[in-house]
Amino acid sequence: MSWFNRRQVILSAIALGGCGFTPVYQNNAPARAFLSGISLETPSDRDGYVMNRRLEERLGAANDAKYGLTYSISQSSSRAAISTDGRANREVTQGQVTYSLRRLSDGKVMKSGKEEAFVGSSTTGSTVATHAAERDAKERLVIQLADRIIDALLLITPEELV
Repeated sequence: MSWFNRRQVILSAIALGGCGFTPVYQNNAPARAFLSGISLETPSDRDGYVMNRRLEERLGAANDAKYGLTYSISQSSSRAAISTDGRANREVTQGQVTYSLRRLSDGKVMKSGKEEAFVGSSTTGSTVATHAAERDAKERLVIQLADRIIDALLLITPEELV
């Protein structure tokens, strides 16, 4: 590493420390307290269950919830990798989730948005293998959507929550 690059790294670290930079995932970060104060709606289907499970893994248990998160998941599938005989060898599942974070005390919407993702699965195996691949793909899709919601929530500034 040249002397010039070392100076850049050191100056960058000093600048970040001086600007009040705090890692989002640090144990005592303000984002942790905010995320642990979010309650989730009761799931009504398998996708909702998978979404809640993933959100709870990332958010933690809701202690003294101040905010409520509601969401709506939609999915669509299409054939891909079509062979010369017209059979699809893969299936692409696209998903969207619209979410809304509201303050429980007055119902005010603090943040809302829409996230999208897609996954693929194989359709070349037996019927049982194809169904298992589809189910796994849908679960992976919902997990991706949940992670994107968390990423969006981590970007909320304290000023937005007032």
